[in-house]
Amino acid sequence: MKNIELKKITLSNWRGQNCSIDFKNGTTTIKGENGSGKTSIMSAWFWLLSGYTDVVLPKNSNLFDNTEELTKDTPAAIVTALLEIDGNTWELRKQAIASFKRDKSSDTWVKASSDTYVYSVDKIDVSASEYTSWIEKNICSVDLLPYCICGSFFSALSMEDKKE
Repeated sequence: MKNIELKKITLSNWRGQNCSIDFKNGTTTIKGENGSGKTSIMSAWFWLLSGYTDVVLPKNSNLFDNTEELTKDTPAAIVTALLEIDGNTWELRKQAIASFKRDKSSDTWVKASSDTYVYSVDKIDVSASEYTSWIEKNICSVDLLPYCICGSFFSALSMEDKKE
């Protein structure tokens, strides 16, 4: 079994929040008032590894500050993590860039149907499939991540699902 430790996570413009947390040896407790960003940290971590922001429903939403209108100048939402896997340190980074296209008929910018994503491992840009392959090779199957990251995901399953 691999020894995997999250050493640091940094959120930049993630849901309008910027923070960096260094995890010390042992247990790090994240606490705060409602709306202070505790769930955003877990969602960012899960998104970095799986591509989804919601552990229970496989969907990707709320990457950007939802208090402001998205424009072509909206800053990228970036999550960076430092991991130690069996004594080796790795940096994972993913960024989401709000994509817009120019509507020639009205000469305005309109939100594209999909955002643009940039993936990197140890500061080397990789494709989405290479990134997923790295996660699966070094951490675990992407399908298993909800079980590993979020206890509430496991507790929400039916008894039949848990047996499986």
